[in-house]
Amino acid sequence: MKAKVLAALLAVFCITSALGQGGGKPTLAILPFTGAGIEGGRIADSLALQPDIRRTFTRVAVSPAALEIFLGRMSRITALTDSDFVSGLGRELGADYLISGHVRRVGNRFLVTVSVIDSGNYELVAGFYRLFYGNREIGGLLPVMARQMTDTVRKRQGLGPLPALAVAPPGFDDEPLSRFETTVSGVNYDVETLTQILSIEIANMGLYAVLPRGTVLRNALLLWESYFPGEVTVTMERLFLKLRIIFESSEPVTAPYRLVGPMETMGRAADAEFVLSVNNRETDGANVFQAGLFRAFGDEQLAVVAQGYRSLAEGLDIMPDVAIALVNPPDSDARLAQLVQRRWKSRLIEDPARFWSIGAAVGTSFNDPWAIGTFMATFAPLPFSFLKVGVDAGFISDLVPGIDYFSLYPFVHYALFVPFGAASWYLGGGGGYMIARYVVGGFEHNVGAPLVDLGTGFVIGNLLDVSYTLRTNFSSINGKLSVGLTYRFR
Repeated sequence: MKAKVLAALLAVFCITSALGQGGGKPTLAILPFTGAGIEGGRIADSLALQPDIRRTFTRVAVSPAALEIFLGRMSRITALTDSDFVSGLGRELGADYLISGHVRRVGNRFLVTVSVIDSGNYELVAGFYRLFYGNREIGGLLPVMARQMTDTVRKRQGLGPLPALAVAPPGFDDEPLSRFETTVSGVNYDVETLTQILSIEIANMGLYAVLPRGTVLRNALLLWESYFPGEVTVTMERLFLKLRIIFESSEPVTAPYRLVGPMETMGRAADAEFVLSVNNRETDGANVFQAGLFRAFGDEQLAVVAQGYRSLAEGLDIMPDVAIALVNPPDSDARLAQLVQRRWKSRLIEDPARFWSIGAAVGTSFNDPWAIGTFMATFAPLPFSFLKVGVDAGFISDLVPGIDYFSLYPFVHYALFVPFGAASWYLGGGGGYMIARYVVGGFEHNVGAPLVDLGTGFVIGNLLDVSYTLRTNFSSINGKLSVGLTYRFR
């Protein structure tokens, strides 16, 4: 009997151990973010500390040797993630997933673009991008970035194998070979950026295994005119030249030639059934971004979308629409409706430069009134400023012993808002109307007066609001020190 119990306990222990080993968290390496004027290593470390990242992954440190290789190679990588290179680093580090990020300037703002690559199969499984105003604001984006990417990775893990979609380098299907290497090396940085954003949008949909296999595709293009057994790979502009050589040759053709189109070349190189092809046209000073979805074998065009844009910022805004129209998921209408709502929320609410909030505070003026309760809300239709609307309720007066005192002070302020890291500072002014009631010996006395305010404060962690307001009616001066809680809409 004891032997059976011991055997059962041993079996349970073995099964539990096996499940624990197989059910462990996947490993993740986070490369330093690249881009001018940023502290890439600090951003990577801060991202690794986000609760969503820590709950989902086990972090793997990036070795100095891998870091040196990465930073040396980044001079030749622009916006489009080279998943061959990144996956190779991930396997070298023993990481299941690898995150790389890049920051670039877009007009008077910055764009952060982050990719999550599955090291085992070269797949871009998730991504994140966002425009923001200052590098100090990127800290405020990290929680949103971590949550969105980990949610997408978990969703992708439950989908199983998906049809593979190779992301061809921009412009590969219509550039002469002599100009191609120059074209894909980063001359049109904006188009490569838009291609990466489009790839992220498609990857986040969870309908394709997106493979931006830059290295292997570039190597395939170097073999564009090489001979496979019984085949010739050709571009359309060289098709007639190849046919002329065949027909004018005095030598007999002993093997059949099969003309293999560019999409099939890409599909073979990336081991993908589908190919995403991107081009950009400039017409009368305007840009037209054109994306095509092809079935690789047979060069069958499944969908093509063309959208005009005037600037990179406008191009970023249309990429979700391009992705939905290109892939045409079953819930396209619902996705488009969500997109409209997301744009509204992103522009007005989620922008780190806009402070929308509601809160309450307690404080004192060290005079009449001694105790002040405040309810307030802020509205931010413009970046780096907000309109504060609120009301103070005042209690306790020391003018006369035993006096019954109460006051209301509705106010409106306009303030400049400067975020930095997890805190922000504001400075502004405005005014309101003080309504006070004194009851002494059964007699009620009401006082009303307009006041002018000048105030400043700090919001710490989007939660704690500490402020001081100077108030005057130009014959006397009073002030209010308050501490409160605020809820920032994000």
